[in-house]
Amino acid sequence: MDNDEENLAKKLEIKNAINMFYKLKGDYETEIHDIKRKISKKTHLSTREKREEFKNAKAKCINCKRPVGTIFETKYNKDTETRIAKAMCGDKVNKCPLNIEINFGSIKNVAQEVNDYHKQIVNVKEQIIIIKNNILFGYTTPDESVAKFNELKETLDDLTESYESLLVSYNAIYEFSNKKQYLFDTERKIYDYIKQIKDMIIDYNKELNLQYITDAVEIYVTSLMPILEEYRDTRYPVCFVDIIDKKCKLIQSRIDPDDTEIDLGLEPIGVTSFVIGDATNSKKTPMKKDDEEEVVLNEIEELSDDFYNIGD
Repeated sequence: MDNDEENLAKKLEIKNAINMFYKLKGDYETEIHDIKRKISKKTHLSTREKREEFKNAKAKCINCKRPVGTIFETKYNKDTETRIAKAMCGDKVNKCPLNIEINFGSIKNVAQEVNDYHKQIVNVKEQIIIIKNNILFGYTTPDESVAKFNELKETLDDLTESYESLLVSYNAIYEFSNKKQYLFDTERKIYDYIKQIKDMIIDYNKELNLQYITDAVEIYVTSLMPILEEYRDTRYPVCFVDIIDKKCKLIQSRIDPDDTEIDLGLEPIGVTSFVIGDATNSKKTPMKKDDEEEVVLNEIEELSDDFYNIGD
């Protein structure tokens, strides 16, 4: 398994674990709501009695099904600068094996972070200019300002280092520098395959030799279609059909929203623990892969025209 496959598998594991965590939390909150609703319908009880009954009522643990409740919590860890989500059995004395812990990291939008760091750098530079002007016009002495100046300079160096690092990520996401050459080379290959197929069709019309059609179909199936799919997936990482106003609409985007996010936590995002069931039969969230929709091009002539008209 290469690095890309490992990263994809890790992302799927985290995504499935987070989805399952919130599903279990949602189911648990629904059960609590149902308990409240049933108690509120007891007309023979006073408001105080209903409040007391609800206080004593316990929802079932999502794992062992005992009426001990489940503890769901999401807390910010100052040491790692990340959010940690946990789920555990509500029985404080005899807990069941339920143990879910997910590090949500500290997810930030790259473009927003670049903008924020740029503003901070501008602000620090303005403060440094004010200090220099105060010394120049005699409002403060150099001895009084040197400590503050050194502090601001150190802050500026740290901000600049972080800004430049984020800028690398920003350019990789929004400038497509790592894709341009690949797309250019791939387009040339596609043009070549289309030209070969067209030439074979012309030769068939002249000689009526079926071997030309066989060769054209072979190139179309084994060479052209696979490279078109690679080209589409690279050019438009987000590509799907959505139903809008009862009409099917093709949605394409050059940027995957997931790629615009960056984890700035001191510990990487990940699943620390995901145990459900008894001690001998714990289970982890299965990894799933969405089925990819394939577009079948029925006419080779139309395929050529469509490709030449691809928009930016």
